[in-house]
Amino acid sequence: MVRPFLSILVLIASAAQAATVVVCPITGMIDDGVAAVVDRAVREAAGADALIFEIDTPGGLVDSAVRITQSIAKAPCQTVAYVQGMGAISAGALISFACKTIIMAPDTNIGAATPVAISPEGMTPMGEKEVSFMRAKMRALAENNQRNPALGEAMVDKDIELRAKTGSDGKREIFAVYPESGKPGEPATGETIILPTGKLLTLTPKEALEDGLIPCMANSLDDVLQHIGKNGAEIRRITPNSAERIFRWLTNPMVAGLLLMFGVGGLYIEMKAPGVSWPGVIGVTCLALFFGAHVIIGVAQWVDVLLVVAGIVLILVEVFVFPGVAVVGGLGLVCLLLGVYLALTGVTVPTYSWEYDRLRNAGLSLTIAATTFAVLVYAMWKLFPHTPLYGRFVQQNVEASSAGYVVQTADKQMAVGMRGVAVSMLRPSGRGRFGAVTYQVVTRGDFISPGAPIVIVQVDGNRYVVEQSEETS
Repeated sequence: MVRPFLSILVLIASAAQAATVVVCPITGMIDDGVAAVVDRAVREAAGADALIFEIDTPGGLVDSAVRITQSIAKAPCQTVAYVQGMGAISAGALISFACKTIIMAPDTNIGAATPVAISPEGMTPMGEKEVSFMRAKMRALAENNQRNPALGEAMVDKDIELRAKTGSDGKREIFAVYPESGKPGEPATGETIILPTGKLLTLTPKEALEDGLIPCMANSLDDVLQHIGKNGAEIRRITPNSAERIFRWLTNPMVAGLLLMFGVGGLYIEMKAPGVSWPGVIGVTCLALFFGAHVIIGVAQWVDVLLVVAGIVLILVEVFVFPGVAVVGGLGLVCLLLGVYLALTGVTVPTYSWEYDRLRNAGLSLTIAATTFAVLVYAMWKLFPHTPLYGRFVQQNVEASSAGYVVQTADKQMAVGMRGVAVSMLRPSGRGRFGAVTYQVVTRGDFISPGAPIVIVQVDGNRYVVEQSEETS
């Protein structure tokens, strides 16, 4: 009797345990910072019952949106896109299609997902290659989540015509007509055109409900939880933390360019004035922030950092170990530039327009870094020596021969043969006294005790070579 009673208690306790739902906002422009937050939300959804994305975005970077869809595909639980605010436009529609369930709030929209480029003339549609990629991506996401792929394709390609007909079961069927050449032909009997060519598909909640894209509308998050059967669930809300906001700001092309300049400039000053230390600390810190931010945001990989470190090491080997061996320095320069390029772009060879946008931003960062570094070098060589601060770092007293400073005051021929005594132990260097003068001397390898008689046998600049003699002067 006891064991069945305990089993009943365990079942009751399990039923009473509240479910856990992770809620992650996807708002504003889609970029690498938003992708980093989604990555963290997917990781924290381990063990949760559902992961809900509150989507309110006009779009953003295509490659960042694709990265988000790949993260959502790895979610270990049910995923829901709750479209609210301005809706899920462009990249937002792509992200919504990656979720198992889409629910829309009233007065929102979803669609218009054709890739566009920002130019001086405004937003212009990208080429057929980019449209084809996005069309296939939307179709794959729709098929993976049991949605009508025609709806997703029509959101991307304005050349697709959507038609509807009533099936044998009395349900409305929506399908796409792909023009092989020119415009699609006239609809067959029983078919109606619901979206002509030349227009992108954008749906209201009512239209999305009629077309089977969403199962229901929801006025609040509680309504969404009720629909997916998670009433009373414990909510764990994901918000961008301070580190993610800072790293998102550090990856801005302008800021990244300045970080790169201060990093290289600090190391340059440290090499020009060794021992100052603070320029080197600033340089290493800026480079760490530059690469660390790009790694954490997800643009760069650790291999990019290793390439930069290897490049710096090879250049130092060229300078200090094998000077003149251009192969070592050249290889180091290639590794350094390749590591910086990959850290800024995240791609090896650009293929699509948005990858060329990354390349353009990388060019902007490098231009800023190179320009400001050139200004820094000019200031160091031309302006800094004339400032009061210069004397605190550089010794300005010069012992020039024109001012009476000479390397050696005694004539070399007169010094050879001078006799004296060793003042200190010579092993083999030490001090010797010759009359009233004391010189720093060195033997040819012999050890000579203090007080022993010595004689100068060779003079090379300030180097006095002595031997032990039989008598003192």
